Amino acid sequence: MTRRTRDIQLLKLLASLFALFALYPVGVAIYGGVAGLSTLDWPRTSATILQSTWTVRGGQNTWKIPLVRYRYQVDGIDFESTRIQFGPVIRVKKRVATLPKDSVQPVYYDPDDPSHASLHRGVAWLTVLVYFGAGTLSFCTAMYLWKQAKKPI
Repeated sequence: MTRRTRDIQLLKLLASLFALFALYPVGVAIYGGVAGLSTLDWPRTSATILQSTWTVRGGQNTWKIPLVRYRYQVDGIDFESTRIQFGPVIRVKKRVATLPKDSVQPVYYDPDDPSHASLHRGVAWLTVLVYFGAGTLSFCTAMYLWKQAKKPI
């Protein structure tokens, strides 16, 4: 195997990995957008925040995860949920700070299944754009690598 053949195979492997990686953020963006839009028609009730904090995963403040739990009532039945919004939460510390423990917050629930609820109604457009942008950048990188692999010597 020549060095050029090995380089081409490596470029194709990298391109495939970038293309595969592009699926996740684009999928998250689409899910967050579509699911967020469905909440626009959901009725509103009040929720009591039971837990409001965040934790770090991945070390060195790499990935902040919100830990928010709340209780709400629909037609006399109590429910608990942890969903802040559909799709990932960005600016976690700021968002958690707006949801202090024991506070009462509006919550929006699915009338067909009240166990599905969200503290944020609608689409978090910044989150959708960030994830869609990351996926698009990854896909463009994959296409560039494929193009480089097809160039003649």
